Amino acid sequence: MDLTPEEAGKRAWLLVQQHYSPLRERYLSENETILDSDRAKELFPEYAADLVSRRRYASAVYPPAAAFIDRLYGELLREPVSPSRHKLVVFMAGGPGSGKSALVTTPATGDVLQTAALVLDGTFSDAVRARRQIKSALSAEFRVQVLLIFRPLRDCLRGVWERALSPEGGRATPFRIVVDKHRGALATVRELRKEFENHPGVNFHLYRFAKLGQPALPMTWAELDGIPISDLAMDRSLAYQILDECEQSSAPGLRLEAQSLRSILAEGMG
Repeated sequence: MDLTPEEAGKRAWLLVQQHYSPLRERYLSENETILDSDRAKELFPEYAADLVSRRRYASAVYPPAAAFIDRLYGELLREPVSPSRHKLVVFMAGGPGSGKSALVTTPATGDVLQTAALVLDGTFSDAVRARRQIKSALSAEFRVQVLLIFRPLRDCLRGVWERALSPEGGRATPFRIVVDKHRGALATVRELRKEFENHPGVNFHLYRFAKLGQPALPMTWAELDGIPISDLAMDRSLAYQILDECEQSSAPGLRLEAQSLRSILAEGMG
């Protein structure tokens, strides 16, 4: 019997509350030092069953996945760091579809990501949570690096579509949430830079997405501040135009799936 999203969310909460230790062991064995709420969702059977369940339950299981990651993060800050890694926490920043994976292949950041004690692979769009996490790292005597990658909103939306339609992906993030996270990541980086710019243990680095498979390009604060307001808010007609273009460009064999995906991505747009 299919569960409602609310029921799937409740089951995920129960799993985290009642079986945290084996979930922690499994998560670390599969992901090592990368802490990511999207990866934590894979711990929940109802969500991880198939592409359909990932799309249906993604929002419902996000709160327990984030709570699991927050608890795990707090514990790992108190545990010894492997001799092969630096006492450094790296925060990835950027909305869904921004191309954060490009930072792994970028020489200036790839080595950092490979040797940091912890990598928080999220959007960095919640300033309250990000501030708390940075302060926790500093209190535990870790250094902090924030790596922001910027990609124009139109391209982020296309990236979200492509990932959701991919058999290896499946995550379908409604466009309204993509916009909120995109805008929130930029705002959080700006806000926390002001707060921590004189702290010797905190550094911010900005990058611009180039092309798939290519390293990201360095970006200046002036360039970040010069991002037009049109890239920080979604025009409803533009969003539907992008959905139309994406649906029409889908392979013939994926047309029905594309139509279903469209309804998910357009959720809450009116």
